[in-house]
Amino acid sequence: MRTPAFLRNVAIVAGQTHESLERMHAELVITPRAEHIGLTDWKALPHVVDLGRHAPHEALDADPEC
Repeated sequence: MRTPAFLRNVAIVAGQTHESLERMHAELVITPRAEHIGLTDWKALPHVVDLGRHAPHEALDADPEC
């Protein structure tokens, strides 16, 4: 059974609100650059893992106070 679209949208908005609150209190937010990869692009998973592996190093290099 598929989840109705409006329920998925509610879940996404709720998650974004929660994420915004967390970002307000974070000293450093690490976000891998994966905007170009679709949510169900399973073939890109190895690339996504590499992005996640390199993102902390890039974030720490970009912010010398960390």
